[in-house]
Amino acid sequence: MTIGKKLTLAFASVLAMVMALGYIAISSQSRLGSALDEAVSSTAKKMDLAGAMRSRVQEMVASIRGAQLAYVNGDVVRAEASRKKRARQQGGLRSKSPS
Repeated sequence: MTIGKKLTLAFASVLAMVMALGYIAISSQSRLGSALDEAVSSTAKKMDLAGAMRSRVQEMVASIRGAQLAYVNGDVVRAEASRKKRARQQGGLRSKSPS
């Protein structure tokens, strides 16, 4: 085999490897893009809903503590107002939950 044929064969094999690596890189980038799209569209929305639900639950817990404190102090009016507020919060939480 002459030096020209050896160089041609070496160049062709390097070119084939570069093309294979290019294909692998492009397909990996495509998969990464679809995974990122799912994370942004699906997972972020779920995290936002979970955060909203957590804040609503914390508001309800604060309302319950306020009612308990009012009952302990004998303030029936404030305790009843706290109970009504909690009932409204629970109704709002139920109406925003997906069915």
